[in-house]
Amino acid sequence: MGAGGEQVTHPESNNPQADRMKSELSSLDVSVLVDELNDLLGDSRVRNVYQIGEKELKIKFFISGKGNVDLIIAANYLCVSSYSRPSPQEPTSFAMQLRKYLKGLFLKEVRQHDFDRIVEFLFRGKEKYFLLIVELFSSGNVILSSMDGKIIGVLEWQKWRHRRLGVGQDYSYPPGGVNPLEIEREKFSDMLAGSDKKIVSALASELNLGGLVAEEICLRSTVDKDVSASSLGVDVINRLYESIREVRDELDKEDVKPVLVFDSEDNPVDALPFPFKKYDDSRLKLMDSFNQAVDELFSLREIDEIESSMDKCFAEKKEKLERIRASQEGTIESMERESVDMKRVGDLIYQSMSQIEQLIKAVNEARDKGYDWDDINMKLSGRRIEGLTIVEVKRNGSILLDEVE
Repeated sequence: MGAGGEQVTHPESNNPQADRMKSELSSLDVSVLVDELNDLLGDSRVRNVYQIGEKELKIKFFISGKGNVDLIIAANYLCVSSYSRPSPQEPTSFAMQLRKYLKGLFLKEVRQHDFDRIVEFLFRGKEKYFLLIVELFSSGNVILSSMDGKIIGVLEWQKWRHRRLGVGQDYSYPPGGVNPLEIEREKFSDMLAGSDKKIVSALASELNLGGLVAEEICLRSTVDKDVSASSLGVDVINRLYESIREVRDELDKEDVKPVLVFDSEDNPVDALPFPFKKYDDSRLKLMDSFNQAVDELFSLREIDEIESSMDKCFAEKKEKLERIRASQEGTIESMERESVDMKRVGDLIYQSMSQIEQLIKAVNEARDKGYDWDDINMKLSGRRIEGLTIVEVKRNGSILLDEVE
């Protein structure tokens, strides 16, 4: 495992919630991560761009005084990674396009659009600025645009009811949500009162918190997450609102304590910007940064998946080669037996050559005298010559012999 902090709680995890592995970043995660990436990568320079997977990019930055670092952009996460990933020998067309526009440029800012899972990288050239937009929702996407919003390149062409992502199109953001960290108490109360969902679902979708953070808000407020949002009284709504403010205050602390969460089998299953009550009974490991926690969680999983895929591929190829070898060995054995048999028959023919020549001569003389092929065959079939038996005299004059058993 990469560099990290100290273990802080519970050497043994018995929390079943911790056995569910995090599969994507929440808007809250993105908010914290963007601040760290902006501090880390600000004024760094693009060295190169690689497409290392169907929906995964590696951008190599040079940071003055630190050297090269790799920013990994996947469909469901992004981070500066300490884990090496091989670069393909041949660049994809999208990677070549990004190199054309971004190579050598300085990164001026990393920012989050509203409170959404959209990260924007602002690059400065000699005369122009470019925006690399990373969408971490749905199936993910990466878009390169000019500052006037015109799409120059896109990882995957996509179309929705409200917008279309394609080269030459004007980039438009998806319909925006509410920023839960800035919502006023009255608006928060009105939103819950007008919702037809359970409180956890209302917080997750309508307040743009995501499922895990929504559950954490309910836990901190001691509110049943399955209660209808519209049925909540003023006291409960106030508790929920205060819990949201509490989360916001956690993020504003100078000594934020990002953690990596482990399941009962000691596998990393979650990365958090600070400890959640949901994981009170789980083993946590303090990390130096939230970026590092994200890197440990997703990169290790990705590497495990690659190794597992390679092992499976190797096993399949090995099995195929073993089948081919077994088939070839069977063919060789059959050919060797046939070769032995043919040699033995050849030796017998060679040893009986004078008798065979006399036989051929007798057949020709019988034909000259007008004997029918059937008569000749009937007369000669079954006779033996040394270790050979005459099986048949054919109409074309050929004689079929077989070894005497």
